[in-house]
Amino acid sequence: MTNQPHKLHPIEQLLTKSHSHHGEDNWLLPYLDVFILLTMMFIVLLAMSSNDLVTSQTQVNKQQKTIAKLQDEIEPLRQLEMEGRSSIVLQHWQERIHQVLDTLKLRDDIALSLEDEFVALEIDDQMLFDSGLAELKPEGQEVLDKLLPLFEMAAGTILVEGHTDNQPIGTNTFPSNWELGAARASSVVKYLVGKGMKGNRLRAISYADTKPIASNETAEGRQKNRRVAMLLRMPDTE
Repeated sequence: MTNQPHKLHPIEQLLTKSHSHHGEDNWLLPYLDVFILLTMMFIVLLAMSSNDLVTSQTQVNKQQKTIAKLQDEIEPLRQLEMEGRSSIVLQHWQERIHQVLDTLKLRDDIALSLEDEFVALEIDDQMLFDSGLAELKPEGQEVLDKLLPLFEMAAGTILVEGHTDNQPIGTNTFPSNWELGAARASSVVKYLVGKGMKGNRLRAISYADTKPIASNETAEGRQKNRRVAMLLRMPDTE
């Protein structure tokens, strides 16, 4: 009796074929696993990197806000320091100029005051001009000659202000107190330039009767208001 080869059941044939096919593709599985693992690793690293960037930017923003807040807090303190320093310098120069005026025997004739960053010398108009005129008297020239070293010591621009009382003048030369104040301030500037001071350091200004220092209701008050003010910005150091 001849041995016949065993005939596989169709299902057995399918299983055998399937098993053989999977056996041929088994080498793909490890590579697929590695690919999946690498992909997951890259995704995790990318997420971590993004988080680091967000965290870093957040920290930078916090630092910037902190710095801005500190600057806001420091700036007023710095301003106070500068104002305090400026005040101390002005008071120092006020005392020094008082000493100079004592030496020149002008202490009782010239008033000193502090105005913003300036030391202001208030010179009575009678010391410089005749009534209603804007030409410097010889006595007025002598006063300016004595004060010239102070003017030369000042830093920056010197403001020369012409002030009047509130009484109308109405002359052909000076239709109003504005012209009188301007002419007197200009006379002082012109004289100082003639003495060698640079013209670009001097400014002639008229305030007429708009900045009184006393009441215009009395003769004494009106006399105080008729003046030439010299505003000097003194240096921080001598």
